[in-house]
Amino acid sequence: MEFMEFQPNSLKQREALFSKNRIMLFGAGTQGGKTTVGAVRTKVRFHYWEEADPKNSNFLITAPTYKIMSQSTLPAFFKVMHGCGWHNKKEDVFQSPKGPKIYFRTEHDPDSIIGITNIRHIWCDEAGLYRLYFWQNIQARADFLGCQIDLTTSPY
Repeated sequence: MEFMEFQPNSLKQREALFSKNRIMLFGAGTQGGKTTVGAVRTKVRFHYWEEADPKNSNFLITAPTYKIMSQSTLPAFFKVMHGCGWHNKKEDVFQSPKGPKIYFRTEHDPDSIIGITNIRHIWCDEAGLYRLYFWQNIQARADFLGCQIDLTTSPY
């Protein structure tokens, strides 16, 4: 596994990285480091649960559109997760050798997250663009285990 050192570029980015709030909202302008915060926080939780409960730990990364997911969210995620698992493109899942999975879903089909169980962490990139129904489904997924939800977004 390759080690990636990350230095926050602002006090606000640092505060977001270390937030213990159940719902963390990091809103900033263009190139404010939002997506990087989401990717790093997801990696930290992924590695924690990969050791603590690998067979019963799933994760969810969401974006409002496939374009945002493929051009912004996933490149940042894959950069920080390099060497930690593999991407199953057919199922749109990142798989750890130890068991945990990270599901990638967009709002295109808001019901696509229904049925994913044992979610330990959710990252919602560009969450300011989500519609109410998708947000309600995200909260329902988080409620079962009381997992954290990270919202990264530009102000809309």
